Amino acid sequence: MRSPATPTPARRPPATATPTASPIAGTTPSRRTPSPTHSRSRSSRATATCSSPTTTPARTSASPAGRSSAPTPATWTSRAASDPGAGRTHRGMRLLHTSDWHLGATLDGVSREADHARFLDWLLDTIEAEAVDVLVVAGDVFDIAQPSAEAQRQYYRFLARAAGSRLAGVVVVGGNHDSASRLDAPAEVLGTLNVHVVGGLEADPDTWDRCLRPIRGGAGKVVAVVAAVPFVHEYRLGVRATRGDDKETRRELRTAFTRLYKRLADRAAGRWPGVPLIATGHLTAIGAAKDDYITHIHQVDRAGTLPASIFDKRFDYVALGHIHRAFAIEERAIWYSGSPIPLRLKETETPRHVLLVDLEPGTEARVAKHEVPRFRDLVLLEGDRAQVEEALGELTSDAPLPPIVYARVTVDGYDPGVQAALQDALARRGDAEEMRPHLAVVRQEASPPPPSSAAGGGDDAEVRPSLRDLSPEDVFRRLCGERGETLDDALLAAFRDLLTGPEESLAPAPEPRAAPQQVLLLSSDDGDAA
Repeated sequence: MRSPATPTPARRPPATATPTASPIAGTTPSRRTPSPTHSRSRSSRATATCSSPTTTPARTSASPAGRSSAPTPATWTSRAASDPGAGRTHRGMRLLHTSDWHLGATLDGVSREADHARFLDWLLDTIEAEAVDVLVVAGDVFDIAQPSAEAQRQYYRFLARAAGSRLAGVVVVGGNHDSASRLDAPAEVLGTLNVHVVGGLEADPDTWDRCLRPIRGGAGKVVAVVAAVPFVHEYRLGVRATRGDDKETRRELRTAFTRLYKRLADRAAGRWPGVPLIATGHLTAIGAAKDDYITHIHQVDRAGTLPASIFDKRFDYVALGHIHRAFAIEERAIWYSGSPIPLRLKETETPRHVLLVDLEPGTEARVAKHEVPRFRDLVLLEGDRAQVEEALGELTSDAPLPPIVYARVTVDGYDPGVQAALQDALARRGDAEEMRPHLAVVRQEASPPPPSSAAGGGDDAEVRPSLRDLSPEDVFRRLCGERGETLDDALLAAFRDLLTGPEESLAPAPEPRAAPQQVLLLSSDDGDAA
């Protein structure tokens, strides 16, 4: 059993957030409120960990190395007259970079529709308050390739509202979770609203110019160009995993991506000289940590990530998606924005951001993290059955949506009554149904053995490794051994195929408010996914 503890943000020391912008009327401001108290301290025997990480937003800059001298740049005039940026005239533009919305996502059976609705409202308010000129969404708009009708309704409703805002343009590219054809289908209609969508890339290089999207200022002049590159399967670039060795195939993939971005930079610089060039991508680049993703989206590149050198140096800014936290690649203006809401428990360890990027011809891109408010807490409760029941009954949160709760209950042996006991503790709270915490997963973990048993080393002592120390294949081998299954090469190969198969799921999204899961006598970390 863990020692008594006061609830703290997951694995991060508390800090005071410094807002990057003025508070937005009608929405939760960027400044974080203090961490909610999840266990009201009559007894804090159970450990509660909640999702309220805070940080100080940082402003960084990077030089657009390799840019040639430019003719007199276009002047940008803000279109809206009723926002803080109205009438500002400068020789550049402001871009907002976001990605990995995963509309339609659920978290262990709990719908995130309300979280996304609040984020999209906040995003529109931020666009107005921060005088944003261009919005870039760098892939994974939806959580699955066949999103629900409600997820699509959220997407199109947002685009309709964005088209009526101060924005001069919206650029959306597909990610590995999206259906390229589904995103591309309404592209011509959306184009009339200055919403430019590139769901997928064709294999024919002659079609790649459709990725180039000029952005026009108030006078109709092109003030920037976006090379809207979506998730690109290696097949589209002429790379085959079946020919040559892995090292050669990886080299071919990196060369193919380099050629793609160079071609687009050549075409953009030739047609629209002297304006900022922006590129997008949905991929795994160097700088991503091991825990940032579960599977590699380029099957031929399992042994490594793509280097920053694939992006032509003429691009002033590169907006990336696929990794769910915000960070820069090397010293150049190549950034992941991360997901705007935490999609897994581990993602509560870092704040959620969108990125504000100021671009002017011939100058460095100025990039600022802009923190997304916390709309819901994800809470981990740990302790024995009585401790977790009490902590669950006393759980509080100042976020506008009810928390999603994970319970890890220490037991001497499987306890069939845990699930019902925790549900009863929730029912006794007296919350209105819409504000009652969601009990997502109940995990039973074996109590640690007595010290004498652990240290005795007798003949009957068994050392059981933690699940976090085992690979998925190790677990599969042990499971086969416990069940008396013969693990031949064919079965092992089939299991490996399952681990590295396509990420897009054709199954419908789970129904919201599904029954909580029970996981028995296992312990593992909840990793980020992309």
